[in-house]
Amino acid sequence: MADVAGNVLLVTIEGDDACLVNIDELHLLFSAFGFVQKIITFEKAGFQALVQFSDTETASSAKNARDGRSIPSYLLPDDVGPCTTRITYSAHTDLSVKFQSHQSRDYTDADLPIAPSVIDRSGQSTVVLDGKKLEPESNVLLASIDNMQNAGTLDVLHMDALASAKVSPPIGARIQVSTSEMKDSFIQEYLNVLNTANKESLKRLKGIGEKRATYILELRDEIPEPFKSLDDLKEIGLSEKQIQGLMKRWVQSLFDR
Repeated sequence: MADVAGNVLLVTIEGDDACLVNIDELHLLFSAFGFVQKIITFEKAGFQALVQFSDTETASSAKNARDGRSIPSYLLPDDVGPCTTRITYSAHTDLSVKFQSHQSRDYTDADLPIAPSVIDRSGQSTVVLDGKKLEPESNVLLASIDNMQNAGTLDVLHMDALASAKVSPPIGARIQVSTSEMKDSFIQEYLNVLNTANKESLKRLKGIGEKRATYILELRDEIPEPFKSLDDLKEIGLSEKQIQGLMKRWVQSLFDR
């Protein structure tokens, strides 16, 4: 059966530690391409997730950019090994989410109740069969930011604050990356979007617009993946100063959605 394009993606996480990837990390990963409306995670053919976007175009951009690629290391805890996303289109068009939980999120409904299982009244970590400790589910923060258009763990939001203050995360933080590693990861993700996104998605990037989006597509027709470093953006008429400003707006947009 053909993989018919739609607004909902079926994401399969591959890797020895795939089951340790959580819903907040998936939300941050896919929010780079547009507003993620809903996510449901489950275990069927391995660890999988349904990710719903508002339209097929945005979903296609995310699929083209992330299918077969590794989840950036800065999104994963230190004890989680490399994981890859395999993506196809789902036949679903509107996911049904009854509760906000570790397995399901609806970022369009700020009034949706939180599942009782999310609240760990004991405050203790949960220990699974292999002896690894998982953080208590009470660490989930359903952030009411721009009408629920952003959600994540406390540590993801903390990382944003630390990055803005130009200091390193403390030892023991869930996401431990140096400033340079985080910068390199953001740059690589941005270049990947330029190399794979369709015209409408490119136009939505701050600083690109109609003319540059058209030129980017022309470059991609001539050379596969023409953008391998920030210097390559000079090919579309950007100065060094403009490139730096573009990257700052790109990083900020990841947390403004």
